[in-house]
Amino acid sequence: MAYSEPSHSHPPHKANQKNLHNLSRTHSRASNTSSHRTTTETENLSPEELQHLRRVEMIRKRQQEKWRQERRRRLIREHKVQFLAGSVLFVFLLILAFVLIPGMLSSSKSSKKQKEEAAQIVKAGLYEDKNGTKYQESDGSFCKNDWREVDGSKYYFNKDGYMTTGWLELDGKEYFFDENGKYDSTKHRPMVALTFDDGPGRFTDKLLDCLEENNAKATFFMLGENVERFPDVVKRMHDSGMELGNHSYDHTTLTTLSENDILKQITKTNNVIDDACGVPADVMRPPGGNYNTTVSSLAEMPIITWSIDTRDWATRNADNTYKVIMDDVEDGSIVLMHDIHESSIEASLRLIPDLVEKGFRLVTIRQMAEQKGIDLSNGDVYSFFGNMNTNETDK
Repeated sequence: MAYSEPSHSHPPHKANQKNLHNLSRTHSRASNTSSHRTTTETENLSPEELQHLRRVEMIRKRQQEKWRQERRRRLIREHKVQFLAGSVLFVFLLILAFVLIPGMLSSSKSSKKQKEEAAQIVKAGLYEDKNGTKYQESDGSFCKNDWREVDGSKYYFNKDGYMTTGWLELDGKEYFFDENGKYDSTKHRPMVALTFDDGPGRFTDKLLDCLEENNAKATFFMLGENVERFPDVVKRMHDSGMELGNHSYDHTTLTTLSENDILKQITKTNNVIDDACGVPADVMRPPGGNYNTTVSSLAEMPIITWSIDTRDWATRNADNTYKVIMDDVEDGSIVLMHDIHESSIEASLRLIPDLVEKGFRLVTIRQMAEQKGIDLSNGDVYSFFGNMNTNETDK
């Protein structure tokens, strides 16, 4: 007989309802037990009860799946929130590191630098050691190759940082410092201008050696024909800081020549001097010191004569030349000699260091004029730069 489902109008048997209730409770407590229920437990159930049990089991599984999905979504949300919070915290810490840490390091460095600077600050002033006196700056360094004023007095400190005493030549000028290193503006070192005519010659290099060794300068009034013979000597003169002078081309007395010939003598000589060293002469001495208004007007250079004539060209005696100079020399003297004579060179080798030892400064014509405050004018004649200046003008 075929099975037909009972009518829903008739409730199940009370005993069956109790079994079903107990079975549902059992399923709700332990899911593993319901899934492995024995055949014995289901054999006593009616079809309605089995169908109901399946529905309950299905509902329970759906509910469990829903719980699992909800729990999974909740965990995902929590993980997202945690990740987002961690990311925000990481970005914040990163920004903090970039903003604050450099500032802290900079502040630390600045503080360290300030401490170092504070430690280095010393009182500026004069300090002595076993080698002399120095001027220490407020930063701890020492003044070198420069002036400093202390208590109203001026001092100069050399390349090693030590105070200068005695005479100092600086930028072409002379300064005197007393034994305590104080600059004395009232003292002026006496100067003398040694001048040599008719060269250059075969002894001139020896004379230049002596001048260089004694930090001395001189003026050379040269003949153009000898410049052509010794161009290297002329270049050495220029490179050594000597003054180059024009003495005509071949020592012809200019006052006996026409204007055109005078110009030739002067121009030709300046051209060969320029060829030898790159610059022409800037002062002139006519042969024999002979000049007139024509020579003065055509020279286009200051004309230089002398205040001490050694007559070395006539005596050819080194001792006599030496004596004449040492007996008559004074501040502003212009001395006439000739570097083509060996006796004149011998005298110079003695008198140059002796003049320096006596306190004279050996300078060029232009150096002396500048120190004396005299402007050299073209065509004017100058023979002495001392206190009784006998500047001649014959135009």
